[in-house]
Amino acid sequence: MLDIKCLKCAKTFQDYPSNNRKFCSKKCKANDQVIDKTLSCNNCNKTFTFQRNNRSYNRRKYCSSGCLKEALRIIKTGCVVWNKGIKYDAISGDKHWNWKGGNRRGKRGSEQRRFRIAVLKRDNYSCVKCNATDKKLIADHIKPYAYYPELREVIDNGRTLCVDCNYESTYIKKEWSIT
Repeated sequence: MLDIKCLKCAKTFQDYPSNNRKFCSKKCKANDQVIDKTLSCNNCNKTFTFQRNNRSYNRRKYCSSGCLKEALRIIKTGCVVWNKGIKYDAISGDKHWNWKGGNRRGKRGSEQRRFRIAVLKRDNYSCVKCNATDKKLIADHIKPYAYYPELREVIDNGRTLCVDCNYESTYIKKEWSIT
């Protein structure tokens, strides 16, 4: 074994000559490899220095985390898709390969809200089958909505059902089937 002098802290240590060690510990070796590097920030162009070691080799591009966040925000919001807002008349509407004839369900907005409120009010906010008032209530169409478009807003075609009775009449008894 030989006595070797550490290149960083000048402490002497013993080691075999075949190991070719120059530092007494990993900490001294890491401290010797630290280099001060001067760079300019990619966001604000301010120059900054940092200690570069093996792990952060050429990774710093911003002077602070605030500059990094601002650069990422600009990147995310600043990119505009090239075809955003452009309407292609050649393949829109009935010219599109997947066109099915437009919206078959009709308007489901205010007319349906008025229908629901009128049916619930007529039935005193209770299920017509089990008289439940504490469950979620549904304004159900007696004749199906899809097959009878002329009866969609007719209040006499509606009834108030709770969730359980609606499930039973729709999926178990299948009262909606067209005869």
